[in-house]
Amino acid sequence: MTDADVPVAVVRACIGPLSGLDQAAIEVTLPDGVVEKFCVRLPEAIRSQDQPAAFVVGDDAWQVMDGAAAPLPAERRERLLALRELAEVATLGPVRRCVVCTRVAATTFSLLQPDGRTYVMTLAAGSLLPDALAVGERSHRIQEFLDTPTTHVPSAIVAPELGSCRVKITLHDAGWPGDWFARPQVASTSTPSAAKATVQMPTERTVSSGQPRMPKIESVRALRWLCVADPGDWPTRAAVYRQHAEAVQAADQALAGFPAFFRDGDRDLMAIGFRAREGAEPYSAGAGIEVRELPAGRALVVFPRGEDFAACAANGSQLLQTAMAERKLTAAGPIVAQPYFHLQKEVPDADRLRSPTVRVSVLLQ
Repeated sequence: MTDADVPVAVVRACIGPLSGLDQAAIEVTLPDGVVEKFCVRLPEAIRSQDQPAAFVVGDDAWQVMDGAAAPLPAERRERLLALRELAEVATLGPVRRCVVCTRVAATTFSLLQPDGRTYVMTLAAGSLLPDALAVGERSHRIQEFLDTPTTHVPSAIVAPELGSCRVKITLHDAGWPGDWFARPQVASTSTPSAAKATVQMPTERTVSSGQPRMPKIESVRALRWLCVADPGDWPTRAAVYRQHAEAVQAADQALAGFPAFFRDGDRDLMAIGFRAREGAEPYSAGAGIEVRELPAGRALVVFPRGEDFAACAANGSQLLQTAMAERKLTAAGPIVAQPYFHLQKEVPDADRLRSPTVRVSVLLQ
């Protein structure tokens, strides 16, 4: 992959088919529990949804009082500037608008912007998911992503001045009216068109159709698994996963899916899924390393609820076994549990381990 291809690849991996992220509505939960709701027209404009409505457009700032523009207190202006910058990172604006990308280290790239500024993007090792975006001395660290079948959208970000924030993009491609961010003589009371307002980002509420709570048959692509004994604890799992993931990627293979855990006879195994990149030779594992071929076909899939990974895996297994019996389906392999954890990047903390997203599946004959 050339340097010029990296921003496009990152956007595809994270944003996928989503469009119109420059015109969005966003909710940010701050470390003290305060929730900030606002609209943006990136990269220049932000409008708060509280009262009195506050605006920052470029370097200009005001609030609407009695239907007219009034000075915006300095503290509120600084908060909106920080939120606008956070929104840029959450929507990967500097990546989407990059005009020249240059690699400066193994996983670090400079991203020249149309206005002449340069952002520095650091990717997680062996991944197209950003770890951080920085401009000058201001760095935003991406802690978590909202994972769906087609996107990995930043959802937890550590930001200058703001601290560790939860971010939810509630509306995109909003089609704000032309005066939505205009300094008023009389305040605008128009609202986004109804047609646009129905278009929503995938969130925990809207993503459920792609993460079925009851077993559903889905088509699956062929891939390969590198299988190792399950270490049993998350720090060791992450270390082992990272070791083998790096070896696979060094051989020009692409990671495919999340870590897979399953039982084979009397063995508990962990698998790293991968596929050969275009033009690459098939991966040849070293002595003692087991690689399995998983054909394309159909799988029965469910995303069960549970207080932790083990509970989700057990609940999912029971749901799949019941569904196969009722529908007279035959398994073509073991039942597999895949927690949505990026083990090549980090050890999941207590918050991630509590009620995690887990895909439980079984290939069908």
